[in-house]
Amino acid sequence: MTMGAVAQEQPALYRVLVKPAAPVTRLGHLLTVIRGVTYKKEQAKSTPGDGLVALLRATNIQQSLSFDELVYVPASCVSETQLLRPGDILVVASSGSRSIVGKAAPLTRSWNGSFGAFCFALRPNAGVQPSYLAAFLRSPQYRERVSDLAA
Repeated sequence: MTMGAVAQEQPALYRVLVKPAAPVTRLGHLLTVIRGVTYKKEQAKSTPGDGLVALLRATNIQQSLSFDELVYVPASCVSETQLLRPGDILVVASSGSRSIVGKAAPLTRSWNGSFGAFCFALRPNAGVQPSYLAAFLRSPQYRERVSDLAA
């Protein structure tokens, strides 16, 4: 059995064999989870305007974030914490499809906007590399675990 196969099939064994000093911790110790913006359907607009904030939704989360087909809601619906920052990772929290739940993409540049209620943002703590965390959230092991939990 190759080390790659061990890493996939027996991650705990792989850590012992190859990375004995690698700490294991819960994600919640490495980041802050931020809930998405809630708003009434009649508050949502399809075009930008004064006093409105752009929102990303689950459909905007691909391999990277897509800034097409945004929704705009009153700024009063969005808290300061809910404004996205570079390094935040957007995750689909709820969807009609198991294959979509858990899908994640990082915000890699400055952008003035937020995200909707069917998503959440992971804001890495100081010292946590957003790109490393995003890579983990795209791994087959993570996707399989999320899919199992969504069943």
